[in-house]
Amino acid sequence: MEESHIEEEGERQTKHEVAPALISVHPFQKSVAVTVGSALRVFDLIEGRPVSLVDESDGPSHKDSIRAIRYGSSGKIFASAGDDKLVKIWSADSWQCLNTISSEKRVTAVAISSDDSYVCYADKFGVVWVVNLDGINEGKVLPSKKGVQLLCHYCSIITSLEFSPDGRYILSADRDFKIRVTVFPKKPLQGAHEIQSFCLGHTDGKIFASAGDDKLVKIWSADSWQCLNTISSEKRVTAVAISSDDSYVCYADKFGVVWVVNLDGINEGKVLPSKKGVQLLCHYCSIITSLEFSPDGRYILSADRDFKIRVTVFPKKPLQGAHEIQSFCLGHTEFVTCITFVQNSELTQGYLMSGSGDSSVRLWDITSGSLLDTCDVSPTVKHLESNESEPTQVTVTDMCALPNSSLAAVSIQRQVCFVLACIRFFQDIKCLITSTYVIKIPGDSFIPTSISFSTSTRLLWMVSGASNGSNHPGYTRVRLISRIEAEPSSVLEDEQVPGGTTLLEHLQGKVSIEESVMSAAAEAVRAAMCSLMVKKQYSEENREFRKNNRNDKKPTQ
Repeated sequence: MEESHIEEEGERQTKHEVAPALISVHPFQKSVAVTVGSALRVFDLIEGRPVSLVDESDGPSHKDSIRAIRYGSSGKIFASAGDDKLVKIWSADSWQCLNTISSEKRVTAVAISSDDSYVCYADKFGVVWVVNLDGINEGKVLPSKKGVQLLCHYCSIITSLEFSPDGRYILSADRDFKIRVTVFPKKPLQGAHEIQSFCLGHTDGKIFASAGDDKLVKIWSADSWQCLNTISSEKRVTAVAISSDDSYVCYADKFGVVWVVNLDGINEGKVLPSKKGVQLLCHYCSIITSLEFSPDGRYILSADRDFKIRVTVFPKKPLQGAHEIQSFCLGHTEFVTCITFVQNSELTQGYLMSGSGDSSVRLWDITSGSLLDTCDVSPTVKHLESNESEPTQVTVTDMCALPNSSLAAVSIQRQVCFVLACIRFFQDIKCLITSTYVIKIPGDSFIPTSISFSTSTRLLWMVSGASNGSNHPGYTRVRLISRIEAEPSSVLEDEQVPGGTTLLEHLQGKVSIEESVMSAAAEAVRAAMCSLMVKKQYSEENREFRKNNRNDKKPTQ
């Protein structure tokens, strides 16, 4: 009785919900379907006329708002589903209703397998159901059926349902920021029990991490900006990364050791007690320059000054250490400065991009460690140099990829100039090809030390500045580039920056900074980068002495 009351209350609440209009086009553009509310309207593009739907049920085909419509990939069948708890399968030729499936809950998403053998639908309780459509392509009207449970998202509303193009997987996305990739079984009516992966990159940005030479890693709430956790490191910290589900933070120290800390409760806004890290992995006295989780959270990647990138399987129990190395990405001939992931509709699995002091940007397949392509960025600088007789050796200092795009921005620093190279990736069957174009930043005193993309506005944010001590007030200069995906891109004037003078005053220290101050800062940046990037050379005897006298070795049991 109580369950019935809850269901009725839920039904009354839906009256106030807005049902967006939907559109779906036939894969071969034979027809187009539009829904608004409970109305399903189809237009025949071949004959240029509206289509009359044939349904044996009395009255309208759907009696409540339609929430999902979909053509099958063959173009032979069409599915509609919604708040009336019905899923209807239509012939896309005769537009006769061939099958009506009853759901116990309102339907939020629908998908048809690539061979039209199965239809899957998701209900409001996060359950995905499957129905066999044997005989549907013969135009037969099938008896009404009920779905069999295929998988479940545990009370999280599923917002989208999709089969992979090869039919091997069914993907379900929900309101809790996750995408589940499930192996579609050979016998779907027995349920789907094998999860291929979770894509957990879509978080809501609840936490932020900072770390540095004071040997502290701080975790902040990105809403209240309260410090939620302080982690003490024995050595100065060079890199930090947060797992895609915000469960762990990893940081690297100056001795090449990566540590991990559990952040249970951090997303609830709790202030956690101070913690110390547990050793996860080690690069053996080589300073780690960059640390990154893979988009699916399966791997943690660490790059160092010894030209290598290590891909480590992130374990299910990180506090017990990471002992399985997936691959090494080897090919750079100088220190690796930065790494990032490039992922879009063409690069579905995501590839790793790395920058180095060897004037190159490289693309990798992290599962095998294979080098996919190399882009030499030194020609982008050479034509800007006044003295072309000298060899052009440049350093890639930072990079970031625009999410869901084939574009990555790469900052290139040299003693005499800075340019920003935007690299596009194109994929065909056999290879990846790169092309670059250059954005020159006005002024000789602006040398970006870090760059970052804004996903929503498609703006590239850059900052230039340096500090010679924690107690010394430092000035920074913030610049933005708009239309980064088009040529030519433009550098915004200060009055065009989002947030205006209030933002600049807060981030820069003051709104207007004298050219002499920025010139001095630019020289400091150049010197600091040279000092940071040049690896110290030790004799074999001193190197062994340093290894043997480290005080952060894992104690023997």
